Amino acid sequence: MSSLETEITSIKTLLGENSLNEALIKIDTLLPQHNNNFELHFLKGKVLRGLVRLNEAVNEFEKASDINPENTDAYCSVGEILLDVGQFERAIDLFNEALKIHHGFTKAHCLKAVAYAGLDDYRNSIKCCDVAILLDKNCVFAYDQKGAVYSAQQRHEEALECFDKATTIDPNFPDAHTNKSVTLCKLSRFEEAITAIDKAIELSPNDASNYLNKGNALKELKQEDECITNFDKAMSLDPTNPIIQFAKGVALKDFKKLDEALACFDKCIELDPSFDLAKQQKFSISLMNKK
Repeated sequence: MSSLETEITSIKTLLGENSLNEALIKIDTLLPQHNNNFELHFLKGKVLRGLVRLNEAVNEFEKASDINPENTDAYCSVGEILLDVGQFERAIDLFNEALKIHHGFTKAHCLKAVAYAGLDDYRNSIKCCDVAILLDKNCVFAYDQKGAVYSAQQRHEEALECFDKATTIDPNFPDAHTNKSVTLCKLSRFEEAITAIDKAIELSPNDASNYLNKGNALKELKQEDECITNFDKAMSLDPTNPIIQFAKGVALKDFKKLDEALACFDKCIELDPSFDLAKQQKFSISLMNKK
């Protein structure tokens, strides 16, 4: 193995450990001598995306594409950034470019499905998922995405079938357990939802959304202490998310703890002054206090 290959392996290890700044320093040290190396530019794009320096990440992926225009991953990586910022139509164009190079590239079909769902074009989203499944019958992401589309269409039983298929193929795919739990909540199957959420938490213990979902399910089961504990855990992981404050406020209101609920709604509005639902809840509490 050459010294450059050894350094690239080291960078990949740092990326896997989420040591992004250290990885970036290594890459920037190597690039002046290896500026035409596809992998260094591609890895720099991934690191910059992880650091949420999205414009710089796009530039690096585009440099990688210029070096190797037949590489589909570079097109998809730019497309994924466009998905992150809601540029769904532009993302589809890039995924189509990748598919011109390799029509059997399952990942590009799956990402197109996400983009179409972002445009509320559920028919084409499901078509893309089905193509991905035809190409790879064990494509977990395609089943998970198809389930998410069915759930968005209120086709919850069909969604559950997709999530169950995904978790059967790969029991360690956390997103499918998370999405399954959300769908079970929509069907008022809260105890089953908690079982799915607990699996998602086991696999992804630092994902605030799982504790938020569990708190919501426990609220419906009127398990007050555990409900609030889960909302607090979600807040500790994502302290600037107004949705968590709002959900905790709604739960406290249901549990008749109005002063604590008001404090949550105030914090929610502080984080997002346009959060009108929190303002409505505050008004509702003011009316309750007048009785």
